[in-house]
Amino acid sequence: MTATSSFNPNVTAPETALSNGQPEQSPETESPPASPWTSLRERQAGLRQRLASAAATEQLWAIATEHLRTTFAGSRACIYHFESQELGRVLAESAERGWTPTHQEILPATFLGLDQREDYERQGTVMLEYSATTPVTPYQLQLLEKYQVRSSLATPVYFGGRLWGLLIVQQCDRARTWTDAEQLEIEQIALALALALERGTVETELQAQQERDRAVTKVIDRIRRSLDIKTIFQTTTQELRQLLKADRVVLYRFNGDWSGKYVAESVGGGWTSLMQTPPDEALHKANSENCSLQDMAEQGVAVSDTHLQQTQGGVYRQGQRFRVVADVQAQGFPSCYLELLDQMQARAYLIVGVYQGEQLWGLLAAYQCSGPRAWADTDVRLTGQVAEQLGVALQQALVMRHQRQQAERLDKAIERERTLAIVSDRIKNSQSAEAIFRAVTEEARKIIGSDRVAVYRFNPDWSGTFIAESVGSDWRSLLQDQVVDDRILQGTQLNIDTEGCTIKDMRIQQMASQDTYLRDTKGGKYAKGDAARVCDDIYAAGFPPCYIELLESFQARAYVTVPIFLKDKLWGLMPCYQCSEPRHWESEEIQLMINLSAQLGIALQRAADIDAVQQQTQLLAKAVDRERAIAAVSNKIKDTQDANSIFQVATEEARKLIGSDRVALYRFSPDWSGIFIAESVGKSWKSLLRSQMADPTILQGTRSNIDTAGCTIKDMRIQQMATRSRNRIRQA
Repeated sequence: MTATSSFNPNVTAPETALSNGQPEQSPETESPPASPWTSLRERQAGLRQRLASAAATEQLWAIATEHLRTTFAGSRACIYHFESQELGRVLAESAERGWTPTHQEILPATFLGLDQREDYERQGTVMLEYSATTPVTPYQLQLLEKYQVRSSLATPVYFGGRLWGLLIVQQCDRARTWTDAEQLEIEQIALALALALERGTVETELQAQQERDRAVTKVIDRIRRSLDIKTIFQTTTQELRQLLKADRVVLYRFNGDWSGKYVAESVGGGWTSLMQTPPDEALHKANSENCSLQDMAEQGVAVSDTHLQQTQGGVYRQGQRFRVVADVQAQGFPSCYLELLDQMQARAYLIVGVYQGEQLWGLLAAYQCSGPRAWADTDVRLTGQVAEQLGVALQQALVMRHQRQQAERLDKAIERERTLAIVSDRIKNSQSAEAIFRAVTEEARKIIGSDRVAVYRFNPDWSGTFIAESVGSDWRSLLQDQVVDDRILQGTQLNIDTEGCTIKDMRIQQMASQDTYLRDTKGGKYAKGDAARVCDDIYAAGFPPCYIELLESFQARAYVTVPIFLKDKLWGLMPCYQCSEPRHWESEEIQLMINLSAQLGIALQRAADIDAVQQQTQLLAKAVDRERAIAAVSNKIKDTQDANSIFQVATEEARKLIGSDRVALYRFSPDWSGIFIAESVGKSWKSLLRSQMADPTILQGTRSNIDTAGCTIKDMRIQQMATRSRNRIRQA
């Protein structure tokens, strides 16, 4: 890498690049050669003249870069402005087609040869050649390769008494050694550029542009760094109004019907805030049917601009990014639109579309209220840049919201699976239906976030009973605290025994209510196999008054109710209530309730199977005990010769086996009267064996029923009686 800031006077002619590559003429035919300095002076004079005619800074830069590139036959020429000691921005570029553009890129100074601005002040013009013998750093090599630079020539541009930037020409298609003449000419071009920049109007415009660029960069940086969309809206309107020196800047968001509302505003002193003061309602009434303006709501002032609404966003949706009006009175707008603009105190406006991805989201509008205004191109460009960044922020917010919602759905899905696993595990490890119901209602209410979850069991007549419940602290318990509260019963009292809408008394102990719809239809749609019944708002569902009153007694405003089946029979319901307000139930929440009800059905079936096995085991055990008792009695009878002892053994063993209070042996006399001859009786009861001797009426009572119509006891043979008794025992 070599650098120089002087020109070698021994050079006799510019190189081929400055002679435009024309072949040399023979000595016999060529005219007297023109002085190379004459050509240089002519080019410089022409350049100065064109620079003097530039009406704007951008035009000045374009003239300088185009002149430099074509004169040197280079691949790229550009103007580089220092923004710090080590960094700068490419403000203008003229390049051949095909090379990577550098315009508006922020690049390190080392890309051009030296590391800092003060290095260029000391050394002047800098040549950088990309060759095997040139010492370049790996970082410089990376930058040179990115922009395909093989050779570079850069010279300082001074402005306002200090180094302002660099004027650069680069060769990308081949390596190139820059001559002393080329170094001299680029320095002359830089000097001409600096003189042009010194002109007062250009200087003022440049400073204003730099100020706007910094301000826009500041606004964009704030937009990018903020995660709160409301803060972004407010920052945007405030900063943009200050930059444009406008009277009002608003952000307007479209609704689904292409009406809209203001979501942010910055307004200067002396002008009415559109967010706080809606237009006069009389204005709306005065508008024609085809041009009415909707009331502006307090929660974000909504305005129905019929032109935008009827054209579904108008020219903004069709791709036009901005609209500029210098004087609304001179545009021929319809009267309704002029009245709206008058209420907005707008005399001139600049409106730019805000796009969220490819979708028109809203409008960013700047208004001049004090009078007409000719909006400059820089105003339009600045507003467009801010609107573009707003669109990026909105898209990022949308992506983040989707990601957050996806994460929430994933967390809820995991929680639902955990809940189902807990319920399933408790069903496997518990034989108590009460404990299972309690676990299901508690887990369901927690994961769904509802006010109440209950288990409702049908009675045989299709009325029902709440047998389990999990309820929030702000609401009545249908099982415990509020079952004796008359207000619950009063809500159903008027419906009791009403034709087609009977609701039976709710008993304190069982909290039973008869829903005639369910009763008359034997369980309604649930019995026919419906997976769930969902209601987002009971007052918007068209329910009959009796059903509304019943739901009100349950404090229900919205519900999801799922059936519980025991095998193929509808056993009950599991309702989930939102008591505080209407609620839209998500499909995942409904599916969770369905899955939990299925688990309850499994638990009920398991409990029923266990009860059946236990009952059968008990019956078998009793049958075995009876057979053993009969065998024991038989053995005692065999071992006993005394009849009275045999009778006593038989009665005692029989009472013990049956668990009754008394067993006696009654012997008939020939006339079908009789006498108790043996007895086993509990301590709490009198002995008939002894009492019959002291109280003759006992036996007389049995004698008086003999031969009474309908109560005759005849011919009970001992063998028949024994056979029948033995058969009954065996059948049991």
